[in-house]
Parts: sequence; C-alpha cells; structure tokens
Amino acid sequence: ELFAACRPLGDYSYFIHLINEYLKQGLEIEEATSRAVDDMPDDSPLKPFLLKNRAEVMKASLYEYDEKKTQEILKRQYMREGEKQGRKEGREEEGLKRQLAYLRDVLKFRFSADPDETTALLREKSLEELDALSAVVFECASFEDFRERL
Repeated sequence: ELFAACRPLGDYSYFIHLINEYLKQGLEIEEATSRAVDDMPDDSPLKPFLLKNRAEVMKASLYEYDEKKTQEILKRQYMREGEKQGRKEGREEEGLKRQLAYLRDVLKFRFSADPDETTALLREKSLEELDALSAVVFECASFEDFRERL
C-alpha cells in the first residue's frame, strides 16, 4: 500500500532490491549498481534521475550504501505508516462506538427498545450506515418500523 501511494519510494525500494540481487549473484557493488540503474523500468520516475546522476549514484553505492541502514529507514517508514493507519482505525472505532451508543439511547428513549437487542441489530453496521440510521430513527413510528428499515 505504501509503495502504491508513493511511486518514487516503491521504485527506490525496487532499485535497492536489484542491487541486492546482483550482489547475491556475485557482482561487485559498482557493477550491481550500474546494472540496477540500467534495469529500472522505463516508466519509473526515478530512472531519469539515476541515469542523469549515474556517477553520483555509483559513488553513493560505494561509500554510503548500507543495507542494514536502508532496512532500518524502511522499517521506520513502515512503522509510521502502521501507526498512522492504527490511529485512523482507532478514531473510526471510537466513532462507531459513539454512534452506536447514541442510536441505542435514542431507540430506548423513543420506543423503550431493549439496548441489548439494539446493539445486536446494529453491531455489524458501518459508521456511514449508523449515521444514516440516526436520521431514519426520527422518521419511524415504532421500533418495529425502524427494524424493517434496516
């Protein structure tokens, strides 16, 4: 997902992957880097940069490339993305809980509906569905009418 959202990052990861594959095949770092530059897909936004700056890329691969450091950078990036996704999911879950509690209270107040029955009916609904049902509940004449609109 992360690589799909950020093409240059995905292409860079692929570039590093190519270098590692060529190193595993026994090539020296210079040749592995040069072949990785040449073997980047033509539609990669990173390829023109790599071709234009081949000499600097070669130097960087000789003096700065550190697989563990690269993996650590990618790991931190994945962690940040995971944390961000977790926070988003947490906010959505809190929203669901609040909306479910609101509907349970409204149904109890309007129709004396059993909160446990209400929870069972609404548990699998999305936040968008619960939002829509918040308006529907005031259009219903009875709990049975509300249940039929689910």
